[in-house]
Amino acid sequence: MYDLEGYREKRDASRIAIEPFYDAHPYPPPVEDLDGYRQRWQVEATRRADFHLHWPEKAYCTDLKVLIAGCGTSQAARYALRQPASQVVGIVVGATCVRHTEALKRKYNLTNIEIYQIPIEQVCTLRCKFNKIIWSGVLHHLAGPV
Repeated sequence: MYDLEGYREKRDASRIAIEPFYDAHPYPPPVEDLDGYRQRWQVEATRRADFHLHWPEKAYCTDLKVLIAGCGTSQAARYALRQPASQVVGIVVGATCVRHTEALKRKYNLTNIEIYQIPIEQVCTLRCKFNKIIWSGVLHHLAGPV
């Protein structure tokens, strides 16, 4: 039987250690300019090819609901620029990362992005279903990765 209470204690201890670290050392290093990135993704054929890398058997669609867990300082903003018809939800534990993403959201008028400061274990509180989930740099921080 799984010890849920023990897991919660480990998770809370892990979060207490992680949040201050990422607030002091945001990752990836913050950027202020995504113009080059945006330009590379303006070609519809590039977006279509990217879609089919993930879903080779499906018909191309542009209006996905995407979760980016551990979105860091810019990953959610980059994806929102890359797929402007998709709705992007970014979650991250550090407030510094949220601030950097919000600044990019304002600068590039990204109306297709929401950012939340919550751990992955609380993603169910968003009450959303996603077509695509991207997470990097998250698994090794979980109290019970299994």
